[in-house]
Amino acid sequence: MSNYNNLLREDIFGKAYIWVGLAALLALLPTAMTSTRGWVKRLGRNWERLHWLVYPAAVLAVGFIVTVLLLVFVIPQFEDLFASFGASLPALTAIVIELSRSFRDLW
Repeated sequence: MSNYNNLLREDIFGKAYIWVGLAALLALLPTAMTSTRGWVKRLGRNWERLHWLVYPAAVLAVGFIVTVLLLVFVIPQFEDLFASFGASLPALTAIVIELSRSFRDLW
């Protein structure tokens, strides 16, 4: 049972994408809860302000997805290409490649 708890803890608390998904859910939850006619009437003008939260949440979600795709799929391709050159990499390139490795290991 202890081994199962450790695996579950690693799966839930050790994965960044679970926390990002939870943050997105929590950001959109007030919007979903107040989308009924009754809440629209109760909140009045504040309803529109609350629902503007959808736009920053969507921008952040798209940015996160693009970043993940780049780090997981695109950067490793370039890593192999740069390794075949045999030359030393510029500092920024080395940092991005190391970030990609770390991110893949985290997932």
